[in-house]
Amino acid sequence: DLIEAQTYPHGVLALLDDECIVPQGLDDKFLRKIEEQHKTNPFLQIDVKRRFVNSKSFEINHYAGNVKYDATGFVVKNVDTL
Repeated sequence: DLIEAQTYPHGVLALLDDECIVPQGLDDKFLRKIEEQHKTNPFLQIDVKRRFVNSKSFEINHYAGNVKYDATGFVVKNVDTL
């Protein structure tokens, strides 16, 4: 499953958890991991030109249609400060 998979290829949530654990976790690295692990997944769309326009967005094709996400701030917002 693109969103929740815990095994390879890891889902978006597992990849976000991994990037939040790393002391220098970055949104760019998180997005790159999604690209690398799901580049052949037809339900994921990432604009190949995004690096030129400094965009951190990606789209997931849910049952109700495409949903666009902006990964800006994902890592910072999801760091557990316990």
